[in-house]
Amino acid sequence: MRHLKTFVLSEGRKYQDLVPDVDLVSPNRSGKPNTCVGWAYCARTADENLFLVYFEKDCPRATLSGARPGAKYKAEWFNPRTGQWADARMLNADAEGRMTLPVFPGGAEESDEDWGLKLTVVTQP
Repeated sequence: MRHLKTFVLSEGRKYQDLVPDVDLVSPNRSGKPNTCVGWAYCARTADENLFLVYFEKDCPRATLSGARPGAKYKAEWFNPRTGQWADARMLNADAEGRMTLPVFPGGAEESDEDWGLKLTVVTQP
């Protein structure tokens, strides 16, 4: 968690506009209660231009809802252990504002460690 500030402040003061909504990421509670594995968290700006998603270890690949229908987002993985970023790819929201998130770094369908994911809108319909 040493690099949490880097993740949260990566878009400057926009972090102040983030509203937590764990139900935007699914599945979000695949771990056992009262543990630190298998849970996913999400926060989004009201204008749907920015998402910050955090995956604990053992989270399965997820889908995201609440995006701008038909919009394109740039996805970037964040390593909370090192503070380094890695491009994931461009993602397209469907007509209902849903998208399948990319596999975790290393190509895994399940997170082997904690990961952050930032989505920023690139084009809007």
